[in-house]
Amino acid sequence: PFANSSFYKELFEGMGSLSQNNYTNYPPLNQIIFWIPSLFTQNIIAHIIFYRIVLIASSIGTVIFGSRILERLGMNKANIFIYFLNPLVIIELTGNLHFEGLMIFLFVYAFYLLQKAKYLPAAIVFAFSVLIKLIPLIFIPFILKKTGLKKGFFFSIITAAVVLAAYLPFFNPEFIEHYRSSLELYFSKFEFNASIYYIVREIGYSVKGYNIIQSAGPVLSIISATIIILFALIQKRDNEKSFYTTLLFALTVYHLFATTVHPWYLSVLLIISVFTNYRFVMVWSFFVILSYFTYSTPDFNEYLPFNIIEYGVVFLFLIFEIIRQRYIRNSK
Repeated sequence: PFANSSFYKELFEGMGSLSQNNYTNYPPLNQIIFWIPSLFTQNIIAHIIFYRIVLIASSIGTVIFGSRILERLGMNKANIFIYFLNPLVIIELTGNLHFEGLMIFLFVYAFYLLQKAKYLPAAIVFAFSVLIKLIPLIFIPFILKKTGLKKGFFFSIITAAVVLAAYLPFFNPEFIEHYRSSLELYFSKFEFNASIYYIVREIGYSVKGYNIIQSAGPVLSIISATIIILFALIQKRDNEKSFYTTLLFALTVYHLFATTVHPWYLSVLLIISVFTNYRFVMVWSFFVILSYFTYSTPDFNEYLPFNIIEYGVVFLFLIFEIIRQRYIRNSK
């Protein structure tokens, strides 16, 4: 409908230029979903309808199994609508067709199966989630701590076997190099709506006189990984809520140290927060909308005062919640 609009034409052409020269790192299962409708039609509207049906069904599945997890945690099942009815989820997942929606459904279902001690199907479903997006790999240390070394090792081996089996048909030196270069771009070239990284970048400009992302990005990712592992180590094994709370804070650290935080990335944080008593991600999901301003500029330039507002409000609310939760625990 916007084909004759010069604004949208420039926007779509500009967005394409951001990624068309890079190799994709979408995992195999995600690629298969992209491929399925092309077997029947080349009509782009038909493809969009197919993807939207998949993502709406995924959201419904997330509500079903997410509410069951909440029930087993002794929490209000209606909390699942914090995710399902969140405008960011509706716009970015159902509307803009980001497949975090399917990934989330799969790992939520896997978590439900883990609660019922069904480790084999849980591992297979979890592997499918990884085969949509790689981000659930961060959950592995927390699952190991939650289930114990023996069961966690079994879970991890099955997950690894399924993931490797899916990638096996594509393995060759060229594929590995292209995949490596694509992942490297995320840590050492791409930058959008960051927080800690932007502070480091400004320091780099002052000291070095140029953008130090190629060195700062990997270093920040190593720091992030170290903190995430520490969170997994301090997780209380026999406390179900501790699993989700430590996972929430670990993922928050991951995003705070990242060079790129697109709005739809927060959908993963949002669903995890549903199973905790923390609601700062709801606030973040509102203020992250400020980052959309970037796409209204011809050269996709970010307006840093909006970043300061976004992360300033989120940090303040997070500190408030940490103090409040500590007060609640001490008053019991």
